[in-house]
Amino acid sequence: VVDSVRDRLPALGPVWQIEGDAVGALAAAGDGVTDQAVDERSAAATADSPATIVYTSGTTGRPKGCVLTHRSFFAECGNAVERLKPIFQTNESSVLLFLPVAHVFGRLVQVASVLAPIKLGHVADIKTLTDELAAFRPTLILGVPRVFEKVYNSARAKAQADGKGKIFDKAAECAIAYSRA
Repeated sequence: VVDSVRDRLPALGPVWQIEGDAVGALAAAGDGVTDQAVDERSAAATADSPATIVYTSGTTGRPKGCVLTHRSFFAECGNAVERLKPIFQTNESSVLLFLPVAHVFGRLVQVASVLAPIKLGHVADIKTLTDELAAFRPTLILGVPRVFEKVYNSARAKAQADGKGKIFDKAAECAIAYSRA
């Protein structure tokens, strides 16, 4: 898609894809960049410069992108840390990120963890999430509703298959009542 419009976007620089040795290629591309050039580019960036572009998957329509500035993105992350201060406890809290960082909430969790600061871990493959949770033992689990629905539905199906459906449902009712209280 980018290549099809690149000729109309002269200011567009390289577009990086995380494939193969992308990190090594990115590091190698910066080998010849001087400290002065880094300082000049850093000074040119302002709070209103684009920080990231977030794309939707298009599940509710055509895919679309949204440019987030440094100011708006850090304001969002700062507000999250401030409003959730009781759970963002420096030297106590930790979060294991299993959302892709292409997801805006995944990016928010990363940056908020650094701002707080709290311990942050990443799950490389969602298939290993259960093992990673047991090993990392996060104090926070931040995700999107669909992920938690899948976990709940699969745990409930397993409980029912093992003849423990009634006790699972009772435990779920108890947990919901506790959280509402």
